[in-house]
Amino acid sequence: MTITDSDITFVFQGPVLPGAGGTAELVRLTRRAFPRSRCVLSTWTGADLSGVPFDRVVLSRDPGGLPGIKARDGAGESNNVNRQLLSTRRGLEEVVTDYAVKIRTDCALEHAGFLATANRFLDAGAGPRILAPSLFTIDPLMFEQMPYHVSDWFQFGPTPALQRYWSAPFMAEQDAVFYERRPHARHSTFMDRRFRTRLAVEQYLAVQYAEPLGYPVPQYHNDIADSVMEGHRRFVARHWLIVDPWDLGLRFSKYHWAYRSGFQRLNCLLFVDWYGLYLEEGGRPVGAMPARLLARRRMQKQAARLLGRWMDKAGPLLLRPGLKRMVNRLLAVLAWQSERRPPRVLAEPQRSLLPRP
Repeated sequence: MTITDSDITFVFQGPVLPGAGGTAELVRLTRRAFPRSRCVLSTWTGADLSGVPFDRVVLSRDPGGLPGIKARDGAGESNNVNRQLLSTRRGLEEVVTDYAVKIRTDCALEHAGFLATANRFLDAGAGPRILAPSLFTIDPLMFEQMPYHVSDWFQFGPTPALQRYWSAPFMAEQDAVFYERRPHARHSTFMDRRFRTRLAVEQYLAVQYAEPLGYPVPQYHNDIADSVMEGHRRFVARHWLIVDPWDLGLRFSKYHWAYRSGFQRLNCLLFVDWYGLYLEEGGRPVGAMPARLLARRRMQKQAARLLGRWMDKAGPLLLRPGLKRMVNRLLAVLAWQSERRPPRVLAEPQRSLLPRP
């Protein structure tokens, strides 16, 4: 069966952003790309809903935030995992279509290009796949050693799969401040040691979904035991479809800087990386991707890992603007050596207002 926009309900979750460029405008932009889709807003009691074009609104009491994810986070920087869990779960409860999209209230889709990719891959496997952006789906072999860190910006898939994914219990405060009571693992890098929480938000969600499926999961954020890393590979290859946000048509102004970041292009699993994992795990080829592209990408990442080891020795010096700019330029040189054109396994995206790579 070919999935069309009439088969999809969009669940916009989070606070309603006012003014030009706010939630109302982002919903209208998405509706132009998906005119037959239903839109649900799941937000907090007391939100100003004037002018926001939704088919259904779900209001919940704000459960509040947890202490910040990283040690450097101040009082104003909360871990919002429980807010995201509640608003997403309540919104998904209102979905009656076969497929759903979980999207933030500060995001939009500028075109429907991801549907062509979804229609080619979602049934290519033993179980349901969920589509997610490559930013910030972390490659734990790179600079941040965090297996099972799958992006939660935007997710699309069969409604029952998304409902299971977002059925996780609230994160406990003792997990949010895990490293205030325990030391970091001995293999921790400078970046690893900045964490306060036991698992990053994205890891917490993915682990709750993966563990009942029988995958070995991390016990703390940079748990890179061989069994965990192998589980991560199989989980991502078999249950996910990772697509670059510029091919999704995802507008996310808060993180537009990441679209052009050489660091993030190497730190994350881009579509080309995911497709390589998919093939290695026995996935049937879909379209054509030159072997040289996969080989070049692996070489890029190997070189970047060597640079990453040097970066880690620099430690706090990396926070200095001059050195940070220099490292970013080196990473950009590595990151931009890949093919300029999107891999041919993807449908050609429509014209987008997003910054292009």
